Amino acid sequence: MVVVGGSSVTLAISSLWLRLFALVLMGVGCAVVLSIKTCPEPENITQTD
Repeated sequence: MVVVGGSSVTLAISSLWLRLFALVLMGVGCAVVLSIKTCPEPENITQTD
C-alpha cells in the first residue's frame, strides 16, 4: 500500500514540498493503523488439576 501510494504521489505531484507533506501524512496514517489494537491481550490462565 505504501509503494502504490508513494508511486502515485511521485507521479502526480511535481512540488517537492507537497511530496514530503504527502509522505508525512502517509507515515502518520501507517502509524495510526499499526497502533490500533484489534485483539485483546491474552489473560494468564492457570490450570488447577
